[in-house]
Amino acid sequence: MWRPISEVPITQLPRSYGIGRRESATRLSLKILLDHVFLKFLERYSTKPLYFFGSLGFASISVSLYVFSVAVIYKVTGQDTSIETPLPLLTAYCFLTGVLQLVLHIMVELLTRIYQCQMGNEFYEIQDQ
Repeated sequence: MWRPISEVPITQLPRSYGIGRRESATRLSLKILLDHVFLKFLERYSTKPLYFFGSLGFASISVSLYVFSVAVIYKVTGQDTSIETPLPLLTAYCFLTGVLQLVLHIMVELLTRIYQCQMGNEFYEIQDQ
């Protein structure tokens, strides 16, 4: 029933993957820094996505309005036409980016509410008067 314990010689097998590959200290510290920034972002904006996505969306839309007004000024003053400049493309790009940021805000808001409800946390605090 009992078996004796004995020493078995083992030969070291070479690695089949990652031979001689180590991450440099710079790359490792960059990854740690990015992880820290991401965790701070989640801690700060996880319950209020409008602060982040809404401000980015409105900033992008305002940049598109500014670029559009520059294109109109170029057209009225007789300088370069809008087809000769990248202004219409930049206007469309900034406007669509802003709209996508606002739509992303709505999606994140819904997902945050669903997550808070599933965890049993109250989403809003009601103060007694």
